[in-house]
Formats: sequence, C-alpha cells, structure tokens
Amino acid sequence: MNTKKFVLIVSLLMLVTLVAPASHSIEIRANQTAGNILTYRLSISSSNATITACDKTATIVQVQAGFTEISRLGYSIVSIGADAFEDCVNLTALTLPNTIENIGVRAFWGSKIKSVTLPASLTTTSSYGDEGPFANTPLEEVTFADGTKEIPSNVLLGTENVTKINDGNGVCVLPNTIEKIGYRAFWGTKIKSVTLPASLTTTVSYGDEGPFANTPLEEVIFADGTKEIPSDVLLGAENVTKINDDNGVCVLPDTIEKIGLRAFWDTKIKSVTLPASLTTTVSSGGDEGQGPFANTPLEEVIFADGTKEIPAYILLGAENVTKINDDNGV
Repeated sequence: MNTKKFVLIVSLLMLVTLVAPASHSIEIRANQTAGNILTYRLSISSSNATITACDKTATIVQVQAGFTEISRLGYSIVSIGADAFEDCVNLTALTLPNTIENIGVRAFWGSKIKSVTLPASLTTTSSYGDEGPFANTPLEEVTFADGTKEIPSNVLLGTENVTKINDGNGVCVLPNTIEKIGYRAFWGTKIKSVTLPASLTTTVSYGDEGPFANTPLEEVIFADGTKEIPSDVLLGAENVTKINDDNGVCVLPDTIEKIGLRAFWDTKIKSVTLPASLTTTVSSGGDEGQGPFANTPLEEVIFADGTKEIPAYILLGAENVTKINDDNGV
C-alpha cells in the first residue's frame, strides 16, 4: 500500500466534507501498489461514522489500516452497516475497533472470515430470520474482549462453524465482566462446554429460545462466587447433561442465593444439590406454572446441610422428582 497516497487522499476527502451537512455520506479511497482501489463508504453523523460498504478485494491489512485512518481523522466508527463487508473474500481475520456499538445483519455475508475479536463496546446486532452479522461465513473462532458486559442477541446467529469462543482448552470461558446475554446469542454455534461468570445476572429469551438454544452444548459451569442464576439462561439447551458436575450430580456453588424462572428448562439433568445459601426462586403461573426446574427429567434433589429455608415454588413443574434428601426411600 502506498501509505502517503492513502493519507493524502483520505485527508483531502475529509477536508471537503467539513462544510457538509450534519449527516452525510463520504467515500475513502486509497491507491494500492497493484493498481486497485480500496473504498470505504461511510455515513457520517457528527463525529460518528458507520461503515456502509467496502471494496470486495480489500485485504486484512487494508481494512485494519482503514479503521486506523478513520480514527486518526477524528471519527469514531460506531456501527458496521448491513452487508458492509459482503463478499470480501480476502478478509479472513479481524479485530474490530473498540468504538463499535452495532453490527448490521449479514455484515460479513460471503466473506472468508475465520476469526474475529468483538469489542466490549458492542451492545446490539441486527438479524433477519436465521441470519445474523456473521451468517454464511466460515467463522470458527470468536473472542469477546476483556471488559465486555453484554453479549448481544443474535450476534452469532447462523454461524454454523464456530467451535471456539474465548477458548480455554476446549471450554468457552466468558469474560468475568459479562452481566447480560441476549437471546439466540450462540444459535447455530458448535460449542459444547461453557463457563458462565459470577457477574452474569440477566439473560434474554424469545419464545422458547434462550442464549444457548440450537447448540450442542453439553456442559455448563457456573463460576465460583455466583450468586444468581438468571431466568431462561439454559432455555432451549436440550443437550445439557452436566451442570457443575460432580459424579453425575449437579452441585451448584455454595454462594447461590437466587435461581430464575425456567433457568434449567429443556436441560437433561437428573440430580441436583441445592446450597444452603439459596433463599429465592422465581416462578410464573401459580400452582400450574413454571419454576427453575420445570420441563426437566430431574429425579433427585438434595438440600445441603445447614439449609434454613426452602424457597417457594423451588420445584414447581419438576414432575419427575421422586427423591428429596433420600434415605432408603424416605
């Protein structure tokens, strides 16, 4: 890349737009050594920029350089528009700017991206049907940056090749700052094990679909220090058989104080030990409603030594339970 030409042409274009309206579109062009033109189309509002298109021959180096140059000129890239990097076949890996707040539907459709780092600033993504920002790509590895507080709904919707997410020896270990995970966030991915941080307090669901619906997820670990298991956190995760597993028994952390509505709905756990710290559970629909363990094959429940309170509706809808602190059938 001819860096001097890149900077000069971009700078001249930016100077021209100084007298433009508050919201307008511009193009950034850079001459390449091979004679090609790299083009960014931007929608500018105040000092914020949305990338709306990129030349389909753009390379990783060119795209990352474009991010840097836009920032140098005083613009914050806050959004990547729908179809912005569609069919960018040279784009195989990307670290997005830490100013990105939104990624549009099919933003990387048809690109060859296999690895992406998503910034902590990202809070929303757009989808259409079963297609999210990274649908129809060979994406395999995703990293949520340190400091991330929210994983948006549908962020990985339709990414059928993802096997590594903040990978730690085959386990998805989410950042210990995560507070919220949106519905269908991991839909279609191939993750089988996940560690959920103690900071997580909220998950979003849509119908019968939670964050991990339509995945082959088998094992879930709630991190030490967890105080709350959110409502619907495993809704639709039909392959989960191990949760904080100890020889086939789900032994929840002894810091848990609250378990949300339908928290384990659809999972296949059969035995659980509930800590003495547990004081609150969430349910709906009165006596015919749904508690944390409704719609599971749960058969055995153990209230830990030292338990002072058994919360209302704790086993509401757990229709298969036959053993509770069982001692020879009593």
